[in-house]
Amino acid sequence: MVCVTSKNRRAFTFLEIMFVVVIIGILTTMIAAKASGWSDDARKTSTRTQIGTLEVALGQFELKYGRFPTNQEGLEALVKKPSSIPQADWNGPLMNSYTLPKDAWNRDFEYEAPGEHSPDYDITSAGPDGQTGTEDDIRNS
Repeated sequence: MVCVTSKNRRAFTFLEIMFVVVIIGILTTMIAAKASGWSDDARKTSTRTQIGTLEVALGQFELKYGRFPTNQEGLEALVKKPSSIPQADWNGPLMNSYTLPKDAWNRDFEYEAPGEHSPDYDITSAGPDGQTGTEDDIRNS
């Protein structure tokens, strides 16, 4: 039986230290990748929720005025009286605040009526890349 005494072994070898550093690096990379993925998923979910809120307000607009806002009126018609609606008929704003929500990347939603993807209107967020017309766009059905 061989005994190793403290005189023979005083410090970690360079190889042992490098092994620990590599393991810590791998773990840090895995944690960062998961955290950023969760962040993107949370932002996409938040943006879809905001689109749902806008859809409810647009439904109220249609019930009150018999139509959806035009492209010229845009989503602003949900918080500010459009010139095409008489003051006596205006019951707005149709949102809880006098400002429109923004997507999770703090950008305005785009509105198009009639819609290209939906018969009545499209509400679109440019998504994480900020470019409309790409695969990561988030829109109503």
